[in-house]
Amino acid sequence: MIMKWMKRLGNWMSLRVANRHTQELRRLDTEILEIGRRTEEHLRRAWQNADERHKRVHVLLVENDTMELRLLTELINESRLPIQVRHVGSGEVALACLRRERPWQAEPLPDYVFLDETLPGMSGWETYAEILGDAQQIGHVTVVMMTASAEPRSYPGALMVRKPMTADALQAIVSAG
Repeated sequence: MIMKWMKRLGNWMSLRVANRHTQELRRLDTEILEIGRRTEEHLRRAWQNADERHKRVHVLLVENDTMELRLLTELINESRLPIQVRHVGSGEVALACLRRERPWQAEPLPDYVFLDETLPGMSGWETYAEILGDAQQIGHVTVVMMTASAEPRSYPGALMVRKPMTADALQAIVSAG
């Protein structure tokens, strides 16, 4: 009798765990759709602000992994989308670029900062926090946090993209404008 009761209890608990996982998957699907909607909105705004003759979106790519950098650069070049990319390898250099410090004074402010979550020295999270703290000096820039994590951290106000980025994801981001 006790064994039968324990088996039923085990089955009931398995169903509860499966239900929780289903609810979590639904929540994540909703979150992904919201991120896509916000990405569309941000890119549309960037396109509206771009010079009509050139229609280029300026991206500051903050990535220290050479393989990931090569993949993203090839992806952008093969897409033939009007994206101008500047690359830096650390959060500290990205902040200097955004703050228009030497030698970055003449460079245009990027529309987007594609920021790797795991950087040496100042992490992506710390860099993002500095960008938010310097919003008055830096101006409006949309941050796209790139992560390889299976369970990404939430960055309020930042868009999340899983690495490696696909051609479809890049096309969706740029064509939204």
